[in-house]
Amino acid sequence: MRIAIIGCGPAGCFAALNFLSLGYDAIKIFEKRENIFNPKVRCSGLISISGINRIGFPLKKSVILNEVRGAKLHSPSGIEVEIDAKKEKAYVLDRKAFDVYLLEKLLSKNVEIEKKNIRARDLRKILAENSKVVIATGTNYLLHNSLGLDKPWDFLIGAQYELKLETDPDFVELYFNVKDFFSWVIPVDESTARVGVCTRGDAISYLKKFVKKLERDSRLKSKKILDRHYGVIPIHDPKIRTEYSFKDSEILLLGDAASQVKASTGGGIIMTGIAAKYVAENYERKWRGEIGKELKLHLMIHNFLRKLSDKNKDRLFLLLRGNEHLLEKNGDMDFASKTLVALAKSPKFLMRFVKEIPNFAFDLLS
Repeated sequence: MRIAIIGCGPAGCFAALNFLSLGYDAIKIFEKRENIFNPKVRCSGLISISGINRIGFPLKKSVILNEVRGAKLHSPSGIEVEIDAKKEKAYVLDRKAFDVYLLEKLLSKNVEIEKKNIRARDLRKILAENSKVVIATGTNYLLHNSLGLDKPWDFLIGAQYELKLETDPDFVELYFNVKDFFSWVIPVDESTARVGVCTRGDAISYLKKFVKKLERDSRLKSKKILDRHYGVIPIHDPKIRTEYSFKDSEILLLGDAASQVKASTGGGIIMTGIAAKYVAENYERKWRGEIGKELKLHLMIHNFLRKLSDKNKDRLFLLLRGNEHLLEKNGDMDFASKTLVALAKSPKFLMRFVKEIPNFAFDLLS
Protein backbone atom coordinates (compact mmCIF):
# COMPACT_ATOMS: atom_id res chain seq x y z
CA MET A 1 0.00 0.00 0.00
CA ARG A 2 1.39 3.38 -1.06
CA ILE A 3 0.77 6.38 1.22
CA ALA A 4 1.20 10.08 0.50
CA ILE A 5 1.24 12.78 3.16
CA ILE A 6 0.98 16.44 2.20
CA GLY A 7 2.69 18.61 4.80
CA CYS A 8 5.58 17.74 7.13
CA GLY A 9 4.58 19.76 10.17
CA PRO A 10 3.69 17.89 13.38
CA ALA A 11 0.44 16.56 11.87
CA GLY A 12 2.14 15.06 8.84
CA CYS A 13 5.01 13.70 10.92
CA PHE A 14 2.66 12.10 13.46
CA ALA A 15 0.76 10.43 10.62
CA ALA A 16 3.95 9.07 9.04
CA LEU A 17 5.29 7.78 12.36
CA ASN A 18 2.05 5.95 13.05
CA PHE A 19 2.00 4.37 9.61
CA LEU A 20 5.59 3.23 10.18
CA SER A 21 4.74 1.76 13.59
CA LEU A 22 2.06 -0.37 11.92
CA GLY A 23 4.45 -1.77 9.31
CA TYR A 24 3.76 0.51 6.36
CA ASP A 25 6.93 1.58 4.59
CA ALA A 26 5.89 2.95 1.16
CA ILE A 27 5.40 6.47 2.53
CA LYS A 28 6.15 9.73 0.78
CA ILE A 29 5.77 13.20 2.28
CA PHE A 30 5.37 16.36 0.19
CA GLU A 31 6.41 19.68 1.70
CA LYS A 32 6.42 23.07 -0.04
CA ARG A 33 9.16 24.63 2.15
CA GLU A 34 12.66 24.55 0.65
CA ASN A 35 14.31 24.34 4.07
CA ILE A 36 12.36 21.77 6.05
CA PHE A 37 14.70 22.25 9.02
CA ASN A 38 13.58 25.85 9.49
CA PRO A 39 9.87 25.40 10.19
CA LYS A 40 7.46 28.30 10.55
CA VAL A 41 6.13 28.15 14.09
CA ARG A 42 2.76 29.67 15.03
CA CYS A 43 2.26 28.05 18.41
CA SER A 44 2.79 28.94 22.07
CA GLY A 45 4.59 25.63 22.55
CA LEU A 46 2.70 24.64 25.72
CA ILE A 47 1.60 20.99 25.76
CA SER A 48 0.39 18.73 28.53
CA ILE A 49 2.60 15.97 29.88
CA SER A 50 -0.41 13.66 30.14
CA GLY A 51 -1.18 14.34 26.48
CA ILE A 52 2.32 13.43 25.32
CA ASN A 53 2.09 10.25 27.39
CA ARG A 54 -1.30 9.47 25.87
CA ILE A 55 0.12 9.75 22.38
CA GLY A 56 2.98 7.49 23.43
CA PHE A 57 5.60 9.80 21.98
CA PRO A 58 8.60 10.37 24.28
CA LEU A 59 10.37 13.71 23.99
CA LYS A 60 14.08 14.25 24.24
CA LYS A 61 15.17 16.75 26.89
CA SER A 62 16.68 19.21 24.43
CA VAL A 63 13.23 20.19 23.04
CA ILE A 64 11.85 20.98 26.53
CA LEU A 65 12.67 24.50 27.73
CA ASN A 66 10.59 24.51 30.91
CA GLU A 67 8.07 22.53 32.93
CA VAL A 68 5.11 24.22 34.63
CA ARG A 69 2.95 22.92 37.43
CA GLY A 70 0.01 25.30 37.42
CA ALA A 71 -1.76 28.38 36.17
CA LYS A 72 -2.74 31.81 37.45
CA LEU A 73 -6.06 32.89 35.96
CA HIS A 74 -7.06 36.56 35.92
CA SER A 75 -10.62 37.79 35.40
CA PRO A 76 -11.41 41.04 33.53
CA SER A 77 -11.42 43.04 36.79
CA GLY A 78 -8.30 41.31 38.17
CA ILE A 79 -9.74 38.52 40.33
CA GLU A 80 -7.02 35.88 40.50
CA VAL A 81 -7.49 32.13 40.79
CA GLU A 82 -4.28 30.16 41.32
CA ILE A 83 -4.21 26.49 40.43
CA ASP A 84 -1.17 24.66 41.76
CA ALA A 85 -1.02 20.96 40.94
CA LYS A 86 2.16 20.59 43.05
CA LYS A 87 3.75 18.61 40.24
CA GLU A 88 4.73 19.29 36.64
CA LYS A 89 1.69 19.30 34.35
CA ALA A 90 2.95 20.79 31.08
CA TYR A 91 6.04 21.28 28.95
CA VAL A 92 7.11 24.53 27.33
CA LEU A 93 8.69 23.40 24.09
CA ASP A 94 11.27 24.80 21.75
CA ARG A 95 8.82 24.43 18.87
CA LYS A 96 11.37 24.60 16.10
CA ALA A 97 13.49 21.97 17.82
CA PHE A 98 10.37 19.85 18.37
CA ASP A 99 9.42 19.97 14.69
CA VAL A 100 12.98 19.17 13.63
CA TYR A 101 13.05 16.27 16.12
CA LEU A 102 9.99 14.78 14.41
CA LEU A 103 11.57 15.19 10.99
CA GLU A 104 14.81 13.60 12.09
CA LYS A 105 12.93 10.56 13.39
CA LEU A 106 11.33 10.15 9.96
CA LEU A 107 14.56 10.63 8.04
CA SER A 108 16.28 8.08 10.28
CA LYS A 109 13.67 5.59 9.05
CA ASN A 110 14.34 6.52 5.41
CA VAL A 111 10.99 8.17 4.79
CA GLU A 112 11.12 10.11 1.52
CA ILE A 113 10.37 13.84 1.74
CA GLU A 114 9.91 15.64 -1.59
CA LYS A 115 10.07 19.43 -1.61
CA LYS A 116 7.09 20.34 -3.75
CA ASN A 117 4.14 22.68 -3.45
CA ILE A 118 1.20 20.39 -4.20
CA ARG A 119 -1.53 22.00 -6.27
CA ALA A 120 -4.93 20.72 -7.42
CA ARG A 121 -3.55 19.14 -10.62
CA ASP A 122 -0.84 17.38 -8.60
CA LEU A 123 -3.32 16.08 -6.06
CA ARG A 124 -5.32 14.15 -8.64
CA LYS A 125 -2.16 12.38 -9.82
CA ILE A 126 -1.18 11.62 -6.21
CA LEU A 127 -4.64 10.15 -5.60
CA ALA A 128 -4.23 7.87 -8.61
CA GLU A 129 -0.85 6.62 -7.39
CA ASN A 130 -1.59 6.13 -3.65
CA SER A 131 -4.07 4.16 -1.58
CA LYS A 132 -4.19 6.80 1.16
CA VAL A 133 -3.52 10.52 1.02
CA VAL A 134 -3.26 12.49 4.27
CA ILE A 135 -3.81 16.24 3.95
CA ALA A 136 -1.91 17.89 6.79
CA THR A 137 -1.52 21.36 5.31
CA GLY A 138 -2.36 23.36 8.44
CA THR A 139 -4.56 26.36 7.72
CA ASN A 140 -3.89 26.31 3.97
CA TYR A 141 -7.19 25.06 2.54
CA LEU A 142 -6.48 25.36 -1.21
CA LEU A 143 -6.53 21.58 -1.67
CA HIS A 144 -9.81 21.39 0.24
CA ASN A 145 -11.28 23.91 -2.16
CA SER A 146 -10.05 22.06 -5.23
CA LEU A 147 -11.83 18.83 -4.27
CA GLY A 148 -14.80 20.29 -2.41
CA LEU A 149 -13.66 18.95 0.96
CA ASP A 150 -15.06 20.32 4.22
CA LYS A 151 -13.05 23.03 5.94
CA PRO A 152 -13.45 25.29 8.98
CA TRP A 153 -14.98 28.74 8.57
CA ASP A 154 -14.39 30.26 11.99
CA PHE A 155 -10.92 31.40 13.02
CA LEU A 156 -8.97 33.23 15.70
CA ILE A 157 -5.91 35.37 15.06
CA GLY A 158 -2.94 34.90 17.37
CA ALA A 159 0.07 37.12 18.01
CA GLN A 160 2.96 36.35 20.35
CA TYR A 161 6.21 38.00 21.41
CA GLU A 162 9.07 36.49 23.35
CA LEU A 163 10.27 39.05 25.87
CA LYS A 164 12.55 39.51 28.85
CA LEU A 165 9.99 39.53 31.65
CA GLU A 166 9.79 39.00 35.37
CA THR A 167 7.88 35.75 35.71
CA ASP A 168 7.30 32.71 37.88
CA PRO A 169 8.72 29.77 35.89
CA ASP A 170 6.30 27.32 37.53
CA PHE A 171 3.08 29.01 36.41
CA VAL A 172 1.38 29.95 33.18
CA GLU A 173 -0.69 33.14 33.39
CA LEU A 174 -4.01 33.61 31.56
CA TYR A 175 -5.74 36.99 31.38
CA PHE A 176 -9.35 37.15 30.22
CA ASN A 177 -8.92 40.72 29.07
CA VAL A 178 -9.65 40.49 25.33
CA LYS A 179 -12.79 39.86 23.33
CA ASP A 180 -13.50 36.22 22.42
CA PHE A 181 -10.42 34.66 24.04
CA PHE A 182 -7.54 35.56 26.40
CA SER A 183 -3.97 36.77 26.72
CA TRP A 184 -1.16 34.65 28.15
CA VAL A 185 2.27 34.66 29.71
CA ILE A 186 4.12 31.37 29.28
CA PRO A 187 7.44 31.23 31.14
CA VAL A 188 10.44 29.97 29.21
CA ASP A 189 12.63 30.53 32.27
CA GLU A 190 12.83 32.94 35.21
CA SER A 191 13.52 35.96 33.01
CA THR A 192 11.98 35.11 29.63
CA ALA A 193 8.37 34.52 28.62
CA ARG A 194 6.12 34.11 25.62
CA VAL A 195 3.51 36.83 25.80
CA GLY A 196 0.57 36.43 23.49
CA VAL A 197 -3.01 37.27 22.60
CA CYS A 198 -5.66 35.48 20.59
CA THR A 199 -8.83 37.14 19.33
CA ARG A 200 -11.12 37.54 16.37
CA GLY A 201 -10.05 41.17 16.13
CA ASP A 202 -6.73 42.95 15.72
CA ALA A 203 -4.47 40.64 17.71
CA ILE A 204 -1.37 42.81 17.32
CA SER A 205 -3.09 45.87 18.79
CA TYR A 206 -4.37 43.82 21.73
CA LEU A 207 -0.89 42.36 22.24
CA LYS A 208 0.76 45.77 22.31
CA LYS A 209 -1.77 46.94 24.92
CA PHE A 210 -1.07 43.82 26.99
CA VAL A 211 2.68 44.41 26.83
CA LYS A 212 2.07 47.99 27.97
CA LYS A 213 0.15 46.63 30.97
CA LEU A 214 3.06 44.36 31.87
CA GLU A 215 5.38 47.33 31.56
CA ARG A 216 3.17 49.42 33.90
CA ASP A 217 3.32 46.52 36.36
CA SER A 218 7.15 46.85 36.27
CA ARG A 219 7.56 43.33 34.89
CA LEU A 220 9.03 44.15 31.50
CA LYS A 221 12.84 44.01 31.68
CA SER A 222 13.50 45.05 28.10
CA LYS A 223 11.41 46.36 25.22
CA LYS A 224 13.42 44.29 22.77
CA ILE A 225 11.30 41.59 21.11
CA LEU A 226 13.39 38.42 21.06
CA ASP A 227 11.03 36.54 18.76
CA ARG A 228 7.57 37.07 17.31
CA HIS A 229 4.93 34.81 15.79
CA TYR A 230 1.56 35.38 14.16
CA GLY A 231 -0.93 32.77 13.07
CA VAL A 232 -4.46 31.69 12.31
CA ILE A 233 -6.18 29.18 14.58
CA PRO A 234 -9.24 27.30 13.29
CA ILE A 235 -12.17 26.88 15.66
CA HIS A 236 -13.20 23.23 15.85
CA ASP A 237 -16.21 22.37 13.71
CA PRO A 238 -17.67 18.96 14.66
CA LYS A 239 -19.55 18.78 11.35
CA ILE A 240 -16.39 18.67 9.26
CA ARG A 241 -15.99 15.35 7.48
CA THR A 242 -12.39 14.13 7.66
CA GLU A 243 -12.43 10.94 5.57
CA TYR A 244 -13.29 10.67 1.87
CA SER A 245 -13.16 7.98 -0.82
CA PHE A 246 -11.95 8.84 -4.33
CA LYS A 247 -12.15 5.85 -6.66
CA ASP A 248 -9.47 3.48 -5.31
CA SER A 249 -7.94 6.01 -2.95
CA GLU A 250 -8.83 7.54 0.41
CA ILE A 251 -8.29 11.09 1.65
CA LEU A 252 -7.83 11.89 5.33
CA LEU A 253 -7.78 15.37 6.86
CA LEU A 254 -5.57 15.76 9.92
CA GLY A 255 -4.72 18.52 12.39
CA ASP A 256 -5.62 22.12 11.55
CA ALA A 257 -6.71 20.83 8.14
CA ALA A 258 -9.49 19.00 10.05
CA SER A 259 -9.97 21.68 12.75
CA GLN A 260 -8.83 19.17 15.41
CA VAL A 261 -8.13 22.06 17.76
CA LYS A 262 -9.28 22.70 21.34
CA ALA A 263 -11.47 25.77 20.93
CA SER A 264 -11.07 26.76 24.59
CA THR A 265 -7.26 27.01 24.40
CA GLY A 266 -6.33 27.04 20.71
CA GLY A 267 -4.03 24.05 21.23
CA GLY A 268 -3.91 21.32 18.60
CA ILE A 269 -0.73 19.27 18.90
CA ILE A 270 -2.04 16.70 21.37
CA MET A 271 -5.43 16.22 19.70
CA THR A 272 -3.70 15.90 16.34
CA GLY A 273 -1.29 13.33 17.77
CA ILE A 274 -4.19 11.30 19.14
CA ALA A 275 -6.13 11.45 15.86
CA ALA A 276 -3.01 10.40 13.95
CA LYS A 277 -2.97 7.07 15.80
CA TYR A 278 -5.93 5.99 13.67
CA VAL A 279 -4.82 6.97 10.16
CA ALA A 280 -4.41 3.34 9.07
CA GLU A 281 -7.99 2.13 9.49
CA ASN A 282 -11.48 3.46 10.27
CA TYR A 283 -9.96 6.88 10.81
CA GLU A 284 -13.06 9.03 11.22
CA ARG A 285 -14.89 6.65 13.54
CA LYS A 286 -11.87 5.96 15.74
CA TRP A 287 -10.55 9.48 16.25
CA ARG A 288 -14.03 10.77 16.99
CA GLY A 289 -14.52 7.87 19.39
CA GLU A 290 -11.53 8.97 21.46
CA ILE A 291 -11.55 12.77 21.24
CA GLY A 292 -14.69 13.84 19.38
CA LYS A 293 -16.75 14.54 22.52
CA GLU A 294 -13.82 16.31 24.17
CA LEU A 295 -13.40 18.66 21.22
CA LYS A 296 -17.13 19.42 21.37
CA LEU A 297 -16.80 20.21 25.09
CA HIS A 298 -13.92 22.60 24.41
CA LEU A 299 -16.12 24.26 21.78
CA MET A 300 -18.98 24.59 24.28
CA ILE A 301 -16.61 26.15 26.86
CA HIS A 302 -15.29 28.58 24.25
CA ASN A 303 -18.78 29.65 23.18
CA PHE A 304 -19.90 30.00 26.79
CA LEU A 305 -16.96 32.21 27.77
CA ARG A 306 -17.06 34.41 24.67
CA LYS A 307 -20.73 35.25 25.30
CA LEU A 308 -20.24 36.19 28.94
CA SER A 309 -19.93 39.85 29.82
CA ASP A 310 -16.88 40.93 31.81
CA LYS A 311 -19.12 41.23 34.88
CA ASN A 312 -20.30 37.63 34.53
CA LYS A 313 -16.76 36.41 33.89
CA ASP A 314 -15.91 37.96 37.26
CA ARG A 315 -18.82 36.05 38.79
CA LEU A 316 -17.49 32.82 37.29
CA PHE A 317 -14.05 33.46 38.77
CA LEU A 318 -15.61 34.03 42.19
CA LEU A 319 -17.31 30.64 41.79
CA LEU A 320 -13.97 29.00 41.11
CA ARG A 321 -12.40 30.60 44.17
CA GLY A 322 -12.56 28.12 47.00
CA ASN A 323 -12.75 25.23 44.54
CA GLU A 324 -9.17 25.40 43.34
CA HIS A 325 -8.52 21.97 44.87
CA LEU A 326 -10.96 20.41 42.40
CA LEU A 327 -9.09 21.92 39.47
CA GLU A 328 -5.73 21.00 40.94
CA LYS A 329 -6.73 17.37 41.39
CA ASN A 330 -8.87 16.84 38.29
CA GLY A 331 -7.86 19.56 35.85
CA ASP A 332 -6.85 18.26 32.43
CA MET A 333 -5.64 20.53 29.62
CA ASP A 334 -6.93 18.16 26.93
CA PHE A 335 -9.83 16.20 28.39
CA ALA A 336 -12.19 18.88 29.67
CA SER A 337 -14.77 16.31 30.76
CA LYS A 338 -12.60 15.35 33.75
CA THR A 339 -12.61 18.93 35.00
CA LEU A 340 -16.32 19.55 34.37
CA VAL A 341 -17.39 16.28 36.01
CA ALA A 342 -15.34 17.09 39.12
CA LEU A 343 -16.99 20.52 39.43
CA ALA A 344 -20.46 19.07 38.81
CA LYS A 345 -19.97 16.51 41.59
CA SER A 346 -19.16 19.24 44.12
CA PRO A 347 -22.38 20.25 45.95
CA LYS A 348 -20.76 23.51 47.08
CA PHE A 349 -19.80 24.57 43.58
CA LEU A 350 -23.02 23.32 42.02
CA MET A 351 -25.26 25.24 44.43
CA ARG A 352 -23.38 28.47 43.84
CA PHE A 353 -23.38 27.91 40.08
CA VAL A 354 -27.15 27.34 40.00
CA LYS A 355 -27.68 30.68 41.75
CA GLU A 356 -25.73 32.41 38.98
CA ILE A 357 -27.59 30.75 36.10
CA PRO A 358 -30.04 33.67 35.61
CA ASN A 359 -27.09 36.06 35.23
CA PHE A 360 -25.28 33.77 32.81
CA ALA A 361 -28.47 33.03 30.87
CA PHE A 362 -29.00 36.72 30.19
CA ASP A 363 -25.68 36.85 28.30
CA LEU A 364 -26.13 33.51 26.58
CA LEU A 365 -29.60 34.32 25.28
CA SER A 366 -28.99 37.95 24.32
